[in-house]
Parts: sequence; structure tokens; C-alpha cells
Amino acid sequence: MDKSRYQARQGMTLIEVLVVMSVIGLLVAIILPGMLSIRETQRKQLCSVRLKEIGKALEAFEGAHKVYPAAVASEAVVTFKPGGGKARWIAPHVRLLPYLDQVPLFNKIDLNTNRSFSPPFDPSQATDIGSKATPVSISELRLPLFICPSDSPGVPGKTMNNYRANLGTGPGSAYRAADSVPDPKMVLADGAFTLGHSLAPGDFKDGASHTITFSERVRGQGDPDRYSQMRDMYYSGVASLYPNGGMKLDEFIAVCAAVDPATSEFYPYAGATWFYASYDQTWYNHALPPNSPIPDCAAESLTRKLGPKTTFALSSARSLHTQGVNCVYLDGHTGFLSHDIDMSVWRALASRAGAETTDLGHP
Repeated sequence: MDKSRYQARQGMTLIEVLVVMSVIGLLVAIILPGMLSIRETQRKQLCSVRLKEIGKALEAFEGAHKVYPAAVASEAVVTFKPGGGKARWIAPHVRLLPYLDQVPLFNKIDLNTNRSFSPPFDPSQATDIGSKATPVSISELRLPLFICPSDSPGVPGKTMNNYRANLGTGPGSAYRAADSVPDPKMVLADGAFTLGHSLAPGDFKDGASHTITFSERVRGQGDPDRYSQMRDMYYSGVASLYPNGGMKLDEFIAVCAAVDPATSEFYPYAGATWFYASYDQTWYNHALPPNSPIPDCAAESLTRKLGPKTTFALSSARSLHTQGVNCVYLDGHTGFLSHDIDMSVWRALASRAGAETTDLGHP
């Protein structure tokens, strides 16, 4: 009798290997999306937690100073009001550092208003924010608390910021709108922050639970040769044609919607730093819905090679989360708002004293 027929078979046949590989591939196809979804849910939750920490810092700041930080300020809580005084382009994030367990870093930052100050073309390299006695390094400036983990790892050497201060319903950032301006939203910062003027709790007539203070925005892609509509800031240069906010919001939105990537003047380092105050880095508004298909767009030109200090722009809340963005309100609660939110509600949540009504409680 041929005993080889009864010997244990060695290895697997080709058909068996293919069957096993097919089963493994099927399991991966079933399990992997779920795992990725779980990871993104965790990242979104961490993003919300960091916004909540910023909200707590705002509350602590107000408790200490009886006002909230201005959209632009320097070493004092309030350094100037419209029409006078000096101010450096320092974001509210800087004023919040002592309330975010960053006292040593805050103490290194030179906030002297008499010091000559303009952001360099790439503001994330601005290690000059420290005094000569206590220089600040790039590694010290990269703070996880200002970074949403759902965004890309970021460009090496950039300090990075995903969390933006809400300046209101329109592209402007000024304290008051002139009577001659056809659309006050073009110049008036009616949100939680305004230029050179610290707001008090009594300024928020719409209520602390109905006014957003911070939301998120994806960072620029960091390549000056490659424009990203989702990430970068387009510079239209129309400000010279409409002095003092002389155009209407709908007109400006039409300008931004017509951007031509082939010829556009754009800034690829949006959100590169949390230090400088501008729509390029640390502000946003509710002129457009979250994750708007219309690109973010400044009225200014980018030809000033010292770097943008953008004060008139469509700068939208944007994220890589599915269907919406995280935000934190003045009373400290956080919410996730859909990019399909009704625009009247979205803008009502942006203003501090617009007397609008919304059907949103605590999301």
C-alpha cells in the first residue's frame, strides 16, 4: 500500500491561500473604516476639549481683569481705542497663556509697545517675540493646546494654530462703522472680539450661551507654489477700490467666489502661528458658513512683503471633521455645528449684541 496517501499534507494549496487572503481582505474592508471612524471621533472630541480649555481661560481672564482680551492688544489689557495709541499685532491667544498653564512662556514674551514690530513674511518663524534676555524657540511656540489633532501634522518649523477668535458676522474688524458705510458688516467687528477694545460681560446682550468665542480652521498647506481652496487665504486686492469698507457684503462674496487659482495671489501659511492677530492667523468670522465652498478671501493685497496683517476678509470656520466644526461659547460650553446650518442662525451665534433669536440652546 502506498503510505504517502496517508502522510500529513505539507503547506496549503493555491486555492486555499487565495481563500484566506480574500477573507482577510474582507475583514480589513469591514473593520478598517470603523477603526478610522473611531480614531476621528476621538480626535474631534480632543479638539473640542482643547476649545473648552480656551473657554475656561477666557472665563479666568475675565475674572481677573473684568474684561475679555481684545482682538489686538499689547502688554496692557486695553492699550488703545479707535483713533489713538499704539498696539502691536498680538492675538488674544497670547493674553490667555497665563490661564492655560503657560506662565513661563508668557513671561518670556516681549510685549513692549515701543518696540518696532511687524510680522515677517512667514510669521511662524517669529522667535523675535521674546526679549533679548529671554529668546523664544520654535519648539516652545508649538503648543498642542492650539492644535486640532484632526488636521495634518503641519509644516516643520511652524508653530501652528487651529483655533480662531470670532470677530463677528462680517469681514470687518474695526470698532465702529462710519455712518457713510453702505454695509456696516464690512467694517464692524460685532463678535466676541474687536480691535483695541476689551469687551466686558455686559457688552454681550445676546447672552453668553448664544455667542461663540472661538471655533476652528484648518491650517494652510504651506506650499507657496500650490493653492488649496480649503486651506489657503486668497488676496483679492479690492480694498483700494472700496476705501473704508465701501462695498456690500454680497459684492465681496462674489469677488471671492470668482477666484482663479492660476492667477490668484494667495497666502499658504494661514494658521501658522497663534501669536499674530489677523484673519490670516488667529481670527475668523461668520460671513460664510462652516466649510464654505467659497474660498477665504482678503480685501487687501499680499504685495506687502513684510507680511499680511489682514483686517478685511472672509475667513470661515473650517475643519476636517465630518459635516461640521467645533466651537466654544462665552459661557464655556462647546458644540458641534453642521456646515448645513441655517445662515441666519450661524450669524446670530456670531454677534454679541445683535438681538437675533436662534432655535439653538446648548448643542
